[in-house]
Amino acid sequence: MAWWTENNGQLKAALAGKSQFVDEDNLGSEPDTFAGPAASTVRTAFPDLLSWVKLTDKPWAPGADGYHAIGANNTYWVLNAKSPSRGIWALSATSAEAAKNAQEARAATQYGYYIKLTDVLPPIKDILASGLLFSKGFTEAYYRNHPEQDDRPKPPKPRPVVPVKTYEIFGMMNGEPRLLTDVLTKAGPGDYVLADGADIVIGDAPDDGFRLGGEPGVGKWNAYYPGKSPADFGLDPDKAVLRWDGQRGVVMDAAMLKDLYSPENWRLKVFG
Repeated sequence: MAWWTENNGQLKAALAGKSQFVDEDNLGSEPDTFAGPAASTVRTAFPDLLSWVKLTDKPWAPGADGYHAIGANNTYWVLNAKSPSRGIWALSATSAEAAKNAQEARAATQYGYYIKLTDVLPPIKDILASGLLFSKGFTEAYYRNHPEQDDRPKPPKPRPVVPVKTYEIFGMMNGEPRLLTDVLTKAGPGDYVLADGADIVIGDAPDDGFRLGGEPGVGKWNAYYPGKSPADFGLDPDKAVLRWDGQRGVVMDAAMLKDLYSPENWRLKVFG
């Protein structure tokens, strides 16, 4: 099947009507098609796939027409999963004129006619492990056409934006808001001592306590925990709980609230 002529005109005339051959211009215009390594290099990398292929480096020699393709020339890889041309192609017919032009231009491929060696593409993990070199964009195009083989770590999906209502826990003594730590002392697991004359208050309005609470857009959750979800702290994704420490709002996470109220009904106590 390997053909060799002196010039491109003779080559076109010799192969007119031979449907098994596709010229480089048409093949190279296929979407997601890339020039690959020499055919002999590809066969060495994937002998299980291409061991049957007979390659010659002297297409002009007597008997070369009994070989499938020219091993010294580069291949084409058609990655388009929906194309009938999908697979690996090798140069099978060319001319002395095309060889000279490619050498002078240092072209990645040589003009001529290609045949399909296989319509089976090696798995991308095997291609990457083989060390075969392709032009820029090959790997991304492979994954795009064969997403089932894309086992690269995926970035986490963006978390949906949930409007957050902010609740504030604070102390009250003599009609004035106090820091929670000023009126409440931890004595042990689930055991707290409240200062004489003090109360614990849960506010949800911007005028309560130290002005941390409020509906979404008003409460101060995003001011102190931008980009964070209350769910990161074991709370409901739309309900945050803060206390004032004298300088900033500090989250009261689910573990603290369970210890302060009870593991079973802390949500009822806090959110009503």
